[in-house]
Amino acid sequence: MDGPGGGDGSRGGELPGCSRPEYIYNDAFTMGLAATDDSAGYVVPEFRVDGDGWYNYYGWPTVASAPFRFTAEGTEIDQLVYGKLGVPRVVPWDDVPPGYGRHQVEYRAIDASGNIGAPRQFAVTLLRPAPTCTSTITGVHGSLFLRSGVTCLVDATINGPVLVAAGASLVASDTRFVGPVRADGAADLQLLRSTVGGPLSIDGVSRSVVVVGTTVDGPVSVTRARTTEAAVLAGNTVDGPLSCSGNAPAPVNLQAPNQVSGPRSSQCAKL
Repeated sequence: MDGPGGGDGSRGGELPGCSRPEYIYNDAFTMGLAATDDSAGYVVPEFRVDGDGWYNYYGWPTVASAPFRFTAEGTEIDQLVYGKLGVPRVVPWDDVPPGYGRHQVEYRAIDASGNIGAPRQFAVTLLRPAPTCTSTITGVHGSLFLRSGVTCLVDATINGPVLVAAGASLVASDTRFVGPVRADGAADLQLLRSTVGGPLSIDGVSRSVVVVGTTVDGPVSVTRARTTEAAVLAGNTVDGPLSCSGNAPAPVNLQAPNQVSGPRSSQCAKL
């Protein structure tokens, strides 16, 4: 059976080094299931989320060939809500909290004779969406000094140091930084599936810190963040020490440990 994938511009994906499939996304994600059997007859795929009831998989309600779409609030179709994570929201007027956070998804198949296959599972964490880009950079670029707005880097190579100044934001996915990256009083610093060829220093960030599935060739420090939600450091590879101090709330790894070659200290001692 197929697993989850990105959707609707989401950033994230599978994290390496975990004992079972572990995914992190900061927007909607999709899941496609395709079941087969060595005997004749129709095979029915099923899935369930967080141990709730099993749900027959038939693609997306409006397009059977499209994968199933999960979001924090769900999608309304003909006055019913589909794909809501967390507390179910069956109809649009249900008042329930959004489904951000970590969830367990199980899937299995039932063959034409009624035999039920052993379920498989994966974990997925849905983060709040990244801030909206005010500018986007792709391809090769020189060093960056970001003073304002939300700069998004997508499949980019940055040949030089990067400084994110007070009030500015950087959201990078699948990006290679040849030099160090520093955020000093920035609003947001989000790095997903990227590489940093030097130290990563994050100090005094005011809104969000997300570093997921990223390789850093040097030390990583996260200090004095006052973010709305805990800074996320998950599934990263750090060739050097990892230190965190003075952050409120303290950073988390969403049960996706980091691989760190140096010492881990203070708030990051167990990440």
